[in-house]
Amino acid sequence: MIDSLNLAEWLVFEDNLAKVDPKKLQQFHLCFPHYTKYLNKNIFNIKIDANFITQKYPFVNQLNDQILFDISQRNELIKQIVKISIKQRSSSEIRFPNESCDNKKIATYAKTIIKNLNNFIYKNKINKFWTDVVLINNNKITPYISNIEIICTNGKEYFIFLLKFSKSPYIDKYKYESELINNTISELFNIKIKETILLNIMSEQAICKI
Repeated sequence: MIDSLNLAEWLVFEDNLAKVDPKKLQQFHLCFPHYTKYLNKNIFNIKIDANFITQKYPFVNQLNDQILFDISQRNELIKQIVKISIKQRSSSEIRFPNESCDNKKIATYAKTIIKNLNNFIYKNKINKFWTDVVLINNNKITPYISNIEIICTNGKEYFIFLLKFSKSPYIDKYKYESELINNTISELFNIKIKETILLNIMSEQAICKI
């Protein structure tokens, strides 16, 4: 169901724009003819969810560009390790990937996230995960593209995870992000998300519902 509409393997994101990989454009038109109305050549003319979030909650940069870049790179690497772990999951438990990570701090962060995910799996009997999900909300008034890092289910209930790395509380911002994702899931699949889980290992409370 989710897999059939997931555009992650087709799209690239550059400068807050969503684009179809030029090498896959012809095939994209064949597989998703109902989305071609949103395309100008290979560029989508609808917003991505991050555009709405930034517009409503502007980012105030108090760090120099190099530090900000380094933090962003670190966070993305942690996320990639976690997502690889999920994709390689072959049992009820998520395991740290076999690929080595030279940076011990990054490895520790990733292992902490994985530990929290495993606790959630055990408590909620999760049996299915999706990562790197890209969906188009077909809302007639304001269609947009949703990026979803982690969705999981126990077969009856669905949950979303937001992975964050901030010591500052941006709960309203995260709730808005959750709302955009929930609206997309509801629009496409008529699924009601039971809970959105904020997993922020930099916060005093690493995991909480929002």
